[in-house]
Amino acid sequence: MSHSQVTEFTRCPRKYHLHRRLGLEPEFCPSGLLFGSAMHNALAVFHQPRLEGKEAGLALLMKQFTSTWANEDLPVRFKNGQSAEDMHSLARRMLADHPADGNADPALLGFPAVDYIIDRRPSALFS
Repeated sequence: MSHSQVTEFTRCPRKYHLHRRLGLEPEFCPSGLLFGSAMHNALAVFHQPRLEGKEAGLALLMKQFTSTWANEDLPVRFKNGQSAEDMHSLARRMLADHPADGNADPALLGFPAVDYIIDRRPSALFS
């Protein structure tokens, strides 16, 4: 087994079975998964220049977010009436509110997903 196969198996044995054993590929990408990947990449663009004593502005962060989003090959599946525009708007607000020093206090950001992570209340995502 390759390292990627072991990693896939330990993360999700069912996904491993469907993908590696049965050769099935996903039919869509959940919007939340793509949003998280795009935010991760945008925040990497935020923090990398800081290691070199530079700063990355909101336009560059949104460019990275949009690039990650656009490079998804699978159709994106949204839930609860969300749209790509909604997700991009949320990303813009979150990235604009990310403090310049990189030390965010998630409780102060006021985003539902952050409230859920802190409170561990599933209902916080849907309120």
